[in-house]
Amino acid sequence: MKLLYKELMLAAHPTSLVFACLGCLVVVPAYPYTVIFMFGCLAPYITFLYARETNDAWYSAILPITKRESVKGKCSVDRFHPAVPAAALYPMRCIADNSPYRKQSGWN
Repeated sequence: MKLLYKELMLAAHPTSLVFACLGCLVVVPAYPYTVIFMFGCLAPYITFLYARETNDAWYSAILPITKRESVKGKCSVDRFHPAVPAAALYPMRCIADNSPYRKQSGWN
């Protein structure tokens, strides 16, 4: 958990968190899904590019952790990005399932 915190605070570029939140645009009608896919592909690229430019590998090397733990921290950030829109959309899904309008005919 400490490595995820370190990655999010120091190594992750701020736009990658914005891209993760833009994944919630799935609920907007007629919004192109390819743009959301592009955000998902662009966020890890920018994060790794930013980590290279800020010498994150050197900083991780001087921490008292193994190389394996350092890689797990990087991969946990990549697993965190898709979890943000999923966590934001879950309450909306529960509300939509319990909506009285859902039970009307014609609302499939």
